[in-house]
Amino acid sequence: QASAQMAANPPHAWGQSWACGMTQGVAGLGFQRAAREFPPSIISTLPRMGATPANAEGWYAMWGRILRGLEAALARSLFLTGAAPHQADFAFYGMVNQVRRDPTGHDWVYDGPAKVNEWMERMEAAATGSLQPVVTALDDIATLAPLAEEMASTYLRMQVANALAVESGASEVQATLADGFAFRAAPAKYNAKLLAANLDTLEGLYGRGLALPAAVGGPVLRELAPLASAGSPLLD
Repeated sequence: QASAQMAANPPHAWGQSWACGMTQGVAGLGFQRAAREFPPSIISTLPRMGATPANAEGWYAMWGRILRGLEAALARSLFLTGAAPHQADFAFYGMVNQVRRDPTGHDWVYDGPAKVNEWMERMEAAATGSLQPVVTALDDIATLAPLAEEMASTYLRMQVANALAVESGASEVQATLADGFAFRAAPAKYNAKLLAANLDTLEGLYGRGLALPAAVGGPVLRELAPLASAGSPLLD
C-alpha cells in the first residue's frame, strides 16, 4: 500500500498526506482539506525532520514492526503487562489511536492484527468503566522485548543522536536506525529537552533503588551509552 501511494503521488502530494497525519485525529479531514489547512510552509518542514519521499518506505516499515510487536505482547495477556492497563498501554494506545482516527492511517490499524484492535477496545472499555480489570501483573514481560527494541533502535537512537548533534554544534543529525534506515535531520533543541525529561524519569527510577526489567532496560541503556562516551551534560 505504501509503495502504491508513493508511486501514485508526487512529492508535494506525499507531503500533503503527511500533513493530514498531523491532524491529531480529526476524523473526516481528507487530503484536499489537509492541503488547505497545512500550507507549504508547514509541509516543507518535513525533510528537515528527516521525512522525505526517498525514505518513506523506512518509516512505513517501522509501523509494521510496532503492530507485530504489540500483537506478540498481547498474545499472553489482555494488556501489555498483565490483566490491567499499565502506563505502557496508555503510551502505545495514544500513538495507535491517533493513527487510527486519522484518514491517512485509519485502515492501517483496522486492517492490522485482530489482537491489537481488541486491545484498543479493552482500553476504551476500561477508561469508560464498562470493563473492570483485575489488577494482576505478569511475572515475565519478555514479550515486550520486540517493542522495547523497536523504540530503542529508532526513537531513542534518533533522540540521542540529536542531543549529541545539538551539544557539538553539528549541522546535521546522522544515525543508522533499525534495518539500516539512514536517518538525517536538522538538530532540534526541543527534542533534546524531551530526551532530558526521559532521563530525569530514569534517574528517579534508579534513584529509588528500582530498575527497568531486563527486556526493556537492556535496549534502553544500550542506546543511552553514546551519551556517556561523549561526556554529555545530560548525564550530569
